[in-house]
Amino acid sequence: MTSKLKNTNYHRAGSLGDGAFGAVVVVYSDTGTEFAQKTFSEDSDDEDYTGSLDVGVFRELSVLRLLMNRHENVLTIEDIVYDEGTELISLIMPKYGMSLSDAIKKSAIPKGPARVKITHGLLSALSFLHSNSLIHRDVKTDNVMLSDEGEPILIDFSLAKVLTEEEMLTEATHTGNVGSACYIAPECYKNSPYGIKVDAYSAGVISLEVFNGKRLSVDRDKAAFNELTQVLEKLPENKPFPTLLRSLLNQDPAQRFTCQEALTLPLFQKSHPVPSANLILSSAFSTVAPAISEDLFKKDNKLKSNLQKYSSALEISNSTTITAARIYKNSSPTVPIQYCLMIASKMYDPTPLHYTDAEEGIEGVGGECDIDEYCKAELEVLENMNYCLFVEFGEEDDGRKKKKSKKT
Repeated sequence: MTSKLKNTNYHRAGSLGDGAFGAVVVVYSDTGTEFAQKTFSEDSDDEDYTGSLDVGVFRELSVLRLLMNRHENVLTIEDIVYDEGTELISLIMPKYGMSLSDAIKKSAIPKGPARVKITHGLLSALSFLHSNSLIHRDVKTDNVMLSDEGEPILIDFSLAKVLTEEEMLTEATHTGNVGSACYIAPECYKNSPYGIKVDAYSAGVISLEVFNGKRLSVDRDKAAFNELTQVLEKLPENKPFPTLLRSLLNQDPAQRFTCQEALTLPLFQKSHPVPSANLILSSAFSTVAPAISEDLFKKDNKLKSNLQKYSSALEISNSTTITAARIYKNSSPTVPIQYCLMIASKMYDPTPLHYTDAEEGIEGVGGECDIDEYCKAELEVLENMNYCLFVEFGEEDDGRKKKKSKKT
């Protein structure tokens, strides 16, 4: 296995379990430190081919690369490794004792301050993400780990998204199949447009489970809404915990508190100061962004023509997707522009291109599309983009400000 961020080797010690996109095992480094290794499997949702990375893998790699060492309650990856034998990518992460879900099931969370600490830490992590235009979209107890000190650590960013300024202002995000049963906000259940407050609602459900010391008794969305309504009706007025729950679990997103607003409530005032908005996105992009020496599109008319041709053939009209494809091409000059468009579609289109549809569209205009070459292109672009496929859009035509970037 090749370490991409640190010059070290990892050795397998045991298994921790399976996740949505791969297996998690215990590994130890050359120095003997134990970590968790999450290996991303091939695209299991596509029956027509193997080898391509799932969109969730792209998102999780990109978000966690962007947020390394940025917040104590957000997972920080230790390394990214690539296995030349299996051609699979893995994340190296801290090894935590148990998930919040398991802690609740085992009644392992003491009453009082420990429960306030968990709720405050989760809201703090989400407020940090939201202040930096990131939405998690799958907040649940299974996706929160507990450190040895009892701090909650938010994990699993496979559904995360960087929101545009318009989406932040208008809550215009509209992507189906997000969230998990019981934790999903009403607007998602109704397939309505939504914004960052879906994460606040999910945090409200978790807060209820943490303070009650037990999971909801139902596992379906509609039943969960009914149970939560009944719980809220029975809670006393003007008490710190009920006030928090009512602010987060309001079924009307317009009336629901943001996570930052919830942190100002009386429950946290005595022992937990309100964290300030930590705006790090621009500096984070400058840290991981590749140094691009020139814009290939300014001197290559054929490349510009092919970008337009393949965008039309693939029915890609989203300017964000097209701009991202330009950045990927500038970072990886040997990767064909049609593959850059396909990768950008995975990152930025509400409904990413299916490979077989892309192949048909590309070959329909006389282009070449080969699954093995495309899979190699994904890995090449990932590595050249320093494993962050989210891009910062500047004033330049290619969307990237021209300056050298520091790699970590």
